[in-house]
Amino acid sequence: EARGFLSPSVLFMNGEYVMWMVEYEDGKRSIARRTSADGLNWSKPEKTPIERFQAYCQAPWHLDVIPDPAHGDLILVLTTAKDRGFEAELFYGFSGDWGRSWQVVGKLLEPGYFFERKRVYRSSIAIRGDEYFLFYSAMSDDGTWSVARIGLERTGLRLETPPGALAG
Repeated sequence: EARGFLSPSVLFMNGEYVMWMVEYEDGKRSIARRTSADGLNWSKPEKTPIERFQAYCQAPWHLDVIPDPAHGDLILVLTTAKDRGFEAELFYGFSGDWGRSWQVVGKLLEPGYFFERKRVYRSSIAIRGDEYFLFYSAMSDDGTWSVARIGLERTGLRLETPPGALAG
């Protein structure tokens, strides 16, 4: 079966570009990491281990990686899914070794709003000061796509929706 890559996330760190992507090979998906001095010529992909990736998590589908300067680590938001992105779930994790390995900590949300009942999809995370925001796309039962934003709080290795927070 052919080898493929999808969903790249690129950062410039420590004087080089670092890319993470979902690698698809022999019917299995994993997270791969590559580096580049110029953003054009890339190293061979290296699989990055995912620690504590619970049994109920499905294969990686889409990802986003950002640095968290306040905590000195990287945050991973990871959409896992069966083939073609169906039955997707959103997880998060951290890396203290510049993305050479990941510790998946938990789910970011349980879909419950009307606009996300059929499917949650690709997500990304942003930090503004000490505020964390999850952005994600979702599909309602009638096939309408939406983008939502949820505010998050970080405590140690936990990202959680604060009490009273609403998606919108």
